[in-house]
Amino acid sequence: MNGRMPPAVALLGLGLGLALALTACATPLMGQHREAAPVMDSPDVCDPDAVAGGVPDRFTPVVVVLCDPALTILPAPTEEPVLPQLTDEPSRELSAPGDEPLADPPVQPRRFQGDLAALLAALAVPDQPLADGPCPAMMVYPPDVRLLDAHGRWIRAAIPRDRCHQPVREPVEEALARLTRVD
Repeated sequence: MNGRMPPAVALLGLGLGLALALTACATPLMGQHREAAPVMDSPDVCDPDAVAGGVPDRFTPVVVVLCDPALTILPAPTEEPVLPQLTDEPSRELSAPGDEPLADPPVQPRRFQGDLAALLAALAVPDQPLADGPCPAMMVYPPDVRLLDAHGRWIRAAIPRDRCHQPVREPVEEALARLTRVD
């Protein structure tokens, strides 16, 4: 060999380098902070359409409101469920006659007060960069945290995300557990 790299190897290396550079640019960087949440002054603190974000610089929360839905735990069935039989017939409507579509569960806001420093620190943690590998196929619901200031204005706080874009609940829930429920 003459010490020169074959053109095919050089092109492959150039292509891989370009792909790596583009991927690195598309991946959020550690330490990148999320956009600040809009400050709202509407009376509906648990508005489900409110946009979540970081705590704005000039926003000083004094109360926390959790807007998690009131979930009802149903008793376990007493009979074995009847499983549908597979057939070669074309599929029909999946719902039974008289079934109504499921509505969103009602929200029961819970108010908390106390030293919010640990909660604000947990909320300020930046999202982790997205994973290059596999992630679990499951949905994790973050607590729906609203922060209120002394003037009655509020924001919907974004919960930090892990490498699989799942909410990192534990630090937020630990900080909430240290607060006093006031409702």
